[in-house]
Amino acid sequence: MLFPPKKPKWQHSDPSVRLHAIEEIEPANTELLRQIALNDEVQVVRKAALEKLEDLADLDEIAANCSDPQIVRTAKEKSEEMRVRLLQAEGELDQHLTHLARIDATANLIMLACSSFHIPVRLQCVARLQGQHDLEQVALGQCGKNVAEVLIQRLDDSEILSHLSRKGGSRLIRRLCEEKLSTLRQPDNADTTIQRENMLQRIVDTAGRLSVSLDWELTRQRIAQLITEWQTFNGHDHRHLDKQFHEAIDLFERRYNEHLLTLEKKRRHEEEQTAVSGLFMAALKRIQHLHPSTQKGTSSSTLFSQYRLECESLLQKLPETIGDELQTRLTLASRQFEAKLERYNQELAKAEEYEVSFRKITESTRQLPASLLKELESLLLTVTQTDWQQYDPTGLKEKIAEEKYRQSTLVHQTAEERERQQELLLRQAGQLVEELGGLRKADDMAAAMIRFREVDAFFNSNEFQAVACPPDLAKRFRAERARFLVKHRDFLTLKEWHTWANRIVKQNLIAEVAALDDNDDLATVFGRLKQLQSRWKETGPAGAKQDRQLWLRFREQCERQFNRCLPYLEELEKQRQTEIERFNAIIEEAKAVSDSDEGQETAARFRQWQHEIKDLTAVPAAIKHDLFVLFRKEANAFFERRRQHLEKLAEEQQKNYQLKEELCQKAEELASAPDPGHGAEFKKLQKKWKGIGPAARKKEQQIWRRFRKACDQYFHWLDERRRENLDRKQQLLDKAAAIALEAETVDDFRPLAAAIDELQKKWKEIGPVPLTDSQRIWNLFRSHIDRFYTVRQQSLATLHHEQLENQRLKEEILESIENLAGSIKDKDATEQIKALQKKFYAIGPSPRGEDHRLRERLKTLCDNFFKGRSNYFAQLQDGRESVLREKEALLFELQKLVNFTPKPRRKVETTISLDLAAQLKLALESNFAMAERDKNQALREEVSRIRKKWKALAKLPVRQEKELERRFQETLEYYERQSNRK
Repeated sequence: MLFPPKKPKWQHSDPSVRLHAIEEIEPANTELLRQIALNDEVQVVRKAALEKLEDLADLDEIAANCSDPQIVRTAKEKSEEMRVRLLQAEGELDQHLTHLARIDATANLIMLACSSFHIPVRLQCVARLQGQHDLEQVALGQCGKNVAEVLIQRLDDSEILSHLSRKGGSRLIRRLCEEKLSTLRQPDNADTTIQRENMLQRIVDTAGRLSVSLDWELTRQRIAQLITEWQTFNGHDHRHLDKQFHEAIDLFERRYNEHLLTLEKKRRHEEEQTAVSGLFMAALKRIQHLHPSTQKGTSSSTLFSQYRLECESLLQKLPETIGDELQTRLTLASRQFEAKLERYNQELAKAEEYEVSFRKITESTRQLPASLLKELESLLLTVTQTDWQQYDPTGLKEKIAEEKYRQSTLVHQTAEERERQQELLLRQAGQLVEELGGLRKADDMAAAMIRFREVDAFFNSNEFQAVACPPDLAKRFRAERARFLVKHRDFLTLKEWHTWANRIVKQNLIAEVAALDDNDDLATVFGRLKQLQSRWKETGPAGAKQDRQLWLRFREQCERQFNRCLPYLEELEKQRQTEIERFNAIIEEAKAVSDSDEGQETAARFRQWQHEIKDLTAVPAAIKHDLFVLFRKEANAFFERRRQHLEKLAEEQQKNYQLKEELCQKAEELASAPDPGHGAEFKKLQKKWKGIGPAARKKEQQIWRRFRKACDQYFHWLDERRRENLDRKQQLLDKAAAIALEAETVDDFRPLAAAIDELQKKWKEIGPVPLTDSQRIWNLFRSHIDRFYTVRQQSLATLHHEQLENQRLKEEILESIENLAGSIKDKDATEQIKALQKKFYAIGPSPRGEDHRLRERLKTLCDNFFKGRSNYFAQLQDGRESVLREKEALLFELQKLVNFTPKPRRKVETTISLDLAAQLKLALESNFAMAERDKNQALREEVSRIRKKWKALAKLPVRQEKELERRFQETLEYYERQSNRK
């Protein structure tokens, strides 16, 4: 990469740029924000990074390691604010106690004493408050029953107690303050001691009940509360209660530890069974995926046995309920593998038969390739059409296909090779004829003559003579051969004339070398000498004998002139070495900067070196060429890299321009139809813009102004909307504050809860507000909402305890009704049940669900009781009517026997249940009975019988019984008077 990437904006030297960059950092990038908050040079930047951190661990680390006191104070305040919110929400008690230990602000402790989720946390907050006025602030709120009792115990200021007795946050606090004021006003503390002992006795009784409870977690929290209360109230003068209390606590702790141990054993047992089941399923899966073929040198049967033994050993560790099902699956997998193994062996035997057939076909030496090819095709078709299920015949198919291809190649190669050889010879002959035509124009006729003889030998060879040569090719060869021989003869004649001319030229060159003696300029002499030597080399031969003599003369003259030039050559050699060294230095410098990312500076240096190389004239041409090749290699490498970089940069810039233009179009579309929800889209567009590299320098500013214009247009509109939203949310905030205040004075929270839900719904529907006010107004609104739910939760907790007490009272009433259920004859029991019903309905509500169950149970018990009582009196009434009819019948029968007609009584109403038919029947039966016996004797006997039967009948209600008895006695008295007269 030629140019290093730019530093991120949060590392910019300008603090305002860094501050703007922090706003764009995602809150999830806590590591970067923490580093900025700890290490940035400017406090405003550090504070901005700190404001975006939401992790308690990061805030604690900054508070511990930062050297700026203001940042440390801000980090502590923010961490305490977050912990306060956590303590007000639902969570584990241990975690809440851990958070509470990190809170130091008195205001937070006062607020948590009233709003924390757990009662023990509230009690800890009260315990950490030392000032009487701090405790007074807690008592002015809704802190709950347990906290209120501990709180009032710690208050000693009579003025504060007097104020709380009138303005306390709950009725309980006001009542406790009045009681303590009355205690403080008394001269002795006898009543206080009694109250203290009663309170301790209540705690001991509660601990005794909780020690045998099975609701472990709730009981554990309640036990912790009781311990706190005990530590607050207990003294050294109640040791007998202290022993009972700690025995109850120890009993619960032992039972709770045993419960935890049982749960742990159960969990470990389940984990062991799960692990064994997992191992079994893994082994079973290996059996299911096991292929019958041999794998890595081990037979599949051996692997199957190993896997099966592993499964069976694991089955022994599982219970029967699970093991039976897994055993069935193991049996099924084993059968499937055995079936696959049997099928595999059958297919393997068939494959071996095909393998034997293939070897017979390939090892046959008598058959021709064509017949072998047909047999191989037939065998390959048979193998392909066979139904292979377990065995993979791919290797066999490949072997047959390869052999088939080889035989097919041999069949075609024989004929093709023969034709190819003939075509090759004819093509070569045509090329040689063309080459023979070109030999006539060759400069070196001696070499051309050697090549001519080789061509002539090829056409006369036996190999070429065996080929049917086309007539036109033979004719062309003869014509070119004759032309070359004529040309060669002319060449020999011309060669003799050239030899004579070269002799004259060489003699003139010797004379010119000798003439250099008159020139004193050694540089000119040396240059001229080199030119003459070059011309000698260019001059052709002058004859075998003359060439030797002329060369000796020319060399003698040249050596003489060269000796004259030795001083000049020595000076020239020094200059040459200096320039070569400089040339090598330039090459090394070029190598050092060929990988440089400084494009323009390095290119200027390469151009400077090129001009300097041109001035190095003393370097020999050959050496200079070699050195320049090395220099050019480094220069080309640099400029090629630079060219590629510039091309790539241009492509990236053009691509970036297109991407940015698309972003501009999208931003303009969103800005033309603004909507509050477009803010996220604009942020995405801005984030994408920052992720795109720069465009060309001429286009970058233009496209940026276009994009910025669209963004500013939308955000200006959004700012107006946010200010409107701020006003609307401020109205909701005022309503939430009013509802939170009203919640402290009402008993029915349902209308207020509905109003709170409506406010939250409207709050969500309203769009965002200005960033400077967003967190502030949200915190205020959230605090009012939390305050409402805290008050409601505390009220519901108190209400829950009351409902539980109501449930207990109702259950006691139901038990009393059940005990009276068998007394359906007792009128007092009926009145008691009615009284219990009134008492039941007079009691307040029970917990939801339980209240309906208790009412249904009451209804069932009362319905059964009154239904039984109604049935009892219905049966009793039927029996009384029967007795009434019998007594009336006896009375009527007696009156008829004694012939007595009673006088009617005006004021006494008599009820006669016998109709006329019954009376007539009884009169006839009486007459028949009297007719058979002596009348007097019979009359006495019948009267005696009626008397006995009358006495044997049951009693009727007093009113009816009195009237019938009067009439019966009146009839008897009449009978007695009549008998005495006779």
